Amino acid sequence: MRHVISEWKLEEKLVAVAMDDAANIAAAIRQVHQTDGCQEVKQLPCFAHTLNLVVQQAAQAINDLKIKVKTSLHKNIASIKKLLFVYLFGMLSLLTLFILHAVY
Repeated sequence: MRHVISEWKLEEKLVAVAMDDAANIAAAIRQVHQTDGCQEVKQLPCFAHTLNLVVQQAAQAINDLKIKVKTSLHKNIASIKKLLFVYLFGMLSLLTLFILHAVY
């Protein structure tokens, strides 16, 4: 970074750097300012990088929600199947009793 700044004679012209939030980049910018006598440089977050992080987090949240809904549906479907089986078994038992009562 120092080499590029001095090669392009930017020591007095550099006022801001667009960057991601990585600590190593911030440290490098501070070091250039302290050791090379550059004026203080503002560190601006890169909009595209920040937007990408937001989209990735939103996609992960949507995926997590999808998994929770799917799991919940599977549990509910299993419960509904059990209830339906118990109901149908009960109805079959009643029907059997009615038939037996009618025959005897």
